[in-house]
Amino acid sequence: DVSPTAYGAVPSARVKSLSSARDAFELALAALARERGVPMLGICRGHQLLNVAFGGTLVQDIGDEVPGAGGHYPEGLAMDEPYHYVSVVDASSRLRAALGTDRLLVNSFHHQAVRELAPGLRETARSDDGLVEGFEAQGPFLLGVQFHPEALTRRYPAFLGLFAALVGAAAARRSAR
Repeated sequence: DVSPTAYGAVPSARVKSLSSARDAFELALAALARERGVPMLGICRGHQLLNVAFGGTLVQDIGDEVPGAGGHYPEGLAMDEPYHYVSVVDASSRLRAALGTDRLLVNSFHHQAVRELAPGLRETARSDDGLVEGFEAQGPFLLGVQFHPEALTRRYPAFLGLFAALVGAAAARRSAR
């Protein structure tokens, strides 16, 4: 979990796995990468961490704080097993371009979620129960997804599009330097 203290909140009883050293390192790394224009793709914790790094907040536990939210952390489910739907809500997004669709069936392994998006980030995808499942920023490539596309690529090769977009952005940055 990203510690709630990183965004000025008191941890709830459901927040159990924390590392202030890891948070500090990753938050500083994200800030430095953004300052330097390094392309970033945040996956699951990375999605949450990027939001916090740039001034956003998190839901500490979906089950406790989001009435009506579906399950987002199914116990015992294989990483490559899709679990719920996500809608791409921004047709002009990098996410839409990378995946080529407006509706995705994704895996899910999180109990925290984006509450308030950081300034400069815009929502690009949401679950049917209303949680932010994707965001991005204008300018240098910065994209976050709440699911785990890396675990889906073997069965669902369309998810490779996210990694191709990241590699393309890195190549373009390198060429421009």
